[in-house]
Amino acid sequence: MDDLASALAEFEASIDALPAVETDERIKPDWRKAMVAYGSAAVASIANGRAMVVDRQPATPSMMAPMIWCCGRPDKERDIRWVGHSLLAVLVHHESLASATLRWMLDRPEWILRATALETLRSDHPSSLTDELLSQGLDDQHRCVRGMAAHMILDCERRNLLPKLREAASRERLDWLRETMDHTAEIGDVGYVVEPSAAGWVAARVRLNLDGRSQRHWWSAKSADYEHGGLEAILRSHYGRRNPMPQPQPLPSEPPEPIAPWLVYSKRPMGYLFMNRLEGPDVVQVLKGRHGPDGDNTWPPIR
Repeated sequence: MDDLASALAEFEASIDALPAVETDERIKPDWRKAMVAYGSAAVASIANGRAMVVDRQPATPSMMAPMIWCCGRPDKERDIRWVGHSLLAVLVHHESLASATLRWMLDRPEWILRATALETLRSDHPSSLTDELLSQGLDDQHRCVRGMAAHMILDCERRNLLPKLREAASRERLDWLRETMDHTAEIGDVGYVVEPSAAGWVAARVRLNLDGRSQRHWWSAKSADYEHGGLEAILRSHYGRRNPMPQPQPLPSEPPEPIAPWLVYSKRPMGYLFMNRLEGPDVVQVLKGRHGPDGDNTWPPIR
């Protein structure tokens, strides 16, 4: 994908010429002050994403370049990186070039681009793409990329990758990362892991389904309480008499059925919300009008 490399180099050379965020008329007036923190390159990314999704402009390497640039920002600029990978997460549903861009990023020498390519993945992305990239990430030479791959196996609900995760843990040289991988695999397999913490205490990491959303919680509890009542005692200490009591949620045996990501607000990618900070019609309403109110039967995910 030499075209992506060339487009990225050209964009980097033109960043200083981008419009100032404070006066950029593409941004809704109420959002201009807030968008200053993200910078001009992020606004360029959002504008390109909106053009591809709403206006159906064909995807090109030049349109992807600002998003790649944002994805490569260091941790001190993680909000900018968030814009980049949020938009790419959306575009996987609309443009095949987005998937190709993630594959290209995962082959780059910059570890932050490789890690961010994995961070982009979602459970509603094509399983072939998530399995390919996460498997590659588990073998990466950089610890942060391997750690991100393990983390995203849970986020993408890829139970079929748990054996690969355990295999990666068995050959991991770093003690802390091997422990993290083992715990992640255990949470995916049974929904929780409990280990000794400080004297007389245990630490519990539990994956729960609350209000239709999968969430991971980290709690401390007295060892005596856990030995007497098991995980249920830890859950009761945090949820009281809630009925029904939330229960650990291991990863499902089968990946969830894909659904148009704009339909369910709680699962809607942030990329769509970023796009709505620019002038123009509401992106979600455009997509619902284009694909129908149900969407899940009228939009084939790109494979």
